[in-house]
Amino acid sequence: MPIRVRLALLFAAGTAVLLSVFGAVLVHELSAGLRSSVAATLRVRAADVSQALPDPGGGLNFQDSGQLPASPGAGPDQPITQVVDAHGSVVDSSGGGAARSLLTPSQLAQARRHSLLVQSRLPHGEGAVLLFGVPVQGRSGVVVMTGASLDTVSQAVHRVIGALVVGGPLAVLLAGLGAWALAGAALAPVERMRREADDISERDQAVALAVPATRDEIASLAHTLNRLLARLQGALNRQRGFVASASHELRTPLAILSAELELAGRPGRSHSELVIALDRANEETGRLVRLAEDLLILARDDENVLSVELAPVDVPTVLRRSVEAFGPRAEALRVELRLSVVDHLTARVDSVRLRQMVDNLVDNALRFAPPGSVVELRLTAANGALEVEVLDSGPGFPPEFMAHAFERFQRPDDHRGRVHGGAGLGLAIVRALVEAHGGRVTADNRTEGGASVRIHLPARGRHDGRGHGPEDVSHHIQTTPRSHEGRRKLALHHPTNKGEPQ
Repeated sequence: MPIRVRLALLFAAGTAVLLSVFGAVLVHELSAGLRSSVAATLRVRAADVSQALPDPGGGLNFQDSGQLPASPGAGPDQPITQVVDAHGSVVDSSGGGAARSLLTPSQLAQARRHSLLVQSRLPHGEGAVLLFGVPVQGRSGVVVMTGASLDTVSQAVHRVIGALVVGGPLAVLLAGLGAWALAGAALAPVERMRREADDISERDQAVALAVPATRDEIASLAHTLNRLLARLQGALNRQRGFVASASHELRTPLAILSAELELAGRPGRSHSELVIALDRANEETGRLVRLAEDLLILARDDENVLSVELAPVDVPTVLRRSVEAFGPRAEALRVELRLSVVDHLTARVDSVRLRQMVDNLVDNALRFAPPGSVVELRLTAANGALEVEVLDSGPGFPPEFMAHAFERFQRPDDHRGRVHGGAGLGLAIVRALVEAHGGRVTADNRTEGGASVRIHLPARGRHDGRGHGPEDVSHHIQTTPRSHEGRRKLALHHPTNKGEPQ
């Protein structure tokens, strides 16, 4: 059921309830007020009659009161007056004729003790009357009774009830129609935003919703929806960019692989040419495998299912193996690769993911390090936390690139990045793996030139479905006195993947 209809029905039902309560209270108060007015008149008349009584044995004298009561049979609207003696007989009445007392014997007994106000009916069924009896002072057992018809009260009450019966439904109908109109006016901006949002979904364009100039909840809703649409559009643009970039990165090695296999399949190729073609095809296949693995890591990170297997690891050993693997490549580039570590430092981390992080940073530094420069890998531990830093003497990060350094398929210079063979995923993967450990990674430019990328793994991890729950790393980091903090140049052997990151 539409909100507009529900609001109209709610207002109509509320109005009906309020009118019912108001009508019941009004009728009750009106009836009670009119009866009280009649009762007050009867009290005054009874007092006047009591004062006008002659000496015992005399008749009634109403001259002092200024009015002559009519007889009981004169009509329902005429006032009634009776004087009843101690034996229950009517000794006088407003008409002077004998009549039966309108009060019952039990009511007369009460009236002889104290004043009494009761409702009764006339003997001839002429309607309800209100009777007031009061004992006469100085006359034992004598009661003066006055009465008046309640027909006027009933008529007034019935007129009010009739007005409520006629006006109540009309008021309920007007309340419902008013609520319908007000709800329509209040929800008009919402309906307009719904149509605009539906139009945006049809056109697939980044268009903001119109914000009402009312500065109310509807305007706040419009701002919230605009922010949501902006985030959704941003996510959609990133997804499209990711697919486009991934497709572009996959196209190059696939084209090379296809060309090499085509050339290898031509007749007349020598054995050495076939070996070269197969080596190139194998190299491009390895590049495709690494790119697919990188994309898989980022996809798992998007789904928040990137896991880390925490176990005690000798961290300096992991860093040494990375430096040894990149040693031949650094030597070929005439770049000095240095390692500064604290020996025998053990921590609970994922050794495979840690090696992948370090390899990506070292690989990224070597891509842009000029010949004759130094790339340094540092490891420190303080307050139960690990800090791995890779420093180079290259050109550093352009200022406009710093905000996007850890985004996917981002390169400091797109042309320069392609020349150096990077896909722009290395730093994005580092961030995903570091965050899976509950840490953070930052990139800065050094004052003396070059870039610095620092990984910080805190003392406590996080439990978000990626790992095995929070780990207090401070309980698992063990160090021995620093035996040396060497700055060693390592160039030991070529890794099996020709110097690419492990």
